Amino acid sequence: MFGLQGDAEGLAVNPQLPKEWSHAKVVREFRGATFNVEIRRADVKSVQVSVDGAALAHPHIDNIVSGKTYQVEVLLPH
Repeated sequence: MFGLQGDAEGLAVNPQLPKEWSHAKVVREFRGATFNVEIRRADVKSVQVSVDGAALAHPHIDNIVSGKTYQVEVLLPH
């Protein structure tokens, strides 16, 4: 859903948003953790993902802690 896919190491973020949508929010439960994900279009050149305010070098969330809630922001180019 919205490009979130679990794998052996964690949660891959490969955002998919219809062109006519400017933003979307989704809550996903994965490995006992909760991910509050906001995807929005912005003035960026490439996809940017941050978790709890920290930018990720790669769009992948690993070291997931069961019971924790994560705030995930995904910025997509216009």
